[in-house]
Amino acid sequence: MIQHSEDATEKVSVSIELGRLRVAVDELESFDSDILVCLEQKATEPLDVLVGDRLIARGEIGVIGDKFCIHVTELVEHVDAVV
Repeated sequence: MIQHSEDATEKVSVSIELGRLRVAVDELESFDSDILVCLEQKATEPLDVLVGDRLIARGEIGVIGDKFCIHVTELVEHVDAVV
């Protein structure tokens, strides 16, 4: 679990990227609410942890209670270099 410091007041947005997909515009226009979209990333590959558009870590998806979580398995860039 992330421990929050009393002194840390600056907040940044952290995103977990499940995967990406490039599609033609005409394919995108045919999307509807029942479509199943397969991403390029394999289910066995680690997920990217991003601050803004900068990759800082990779990890595995998990669930705690009814919430998704990420188990960080690799640090790519130290957080101080990003903020």
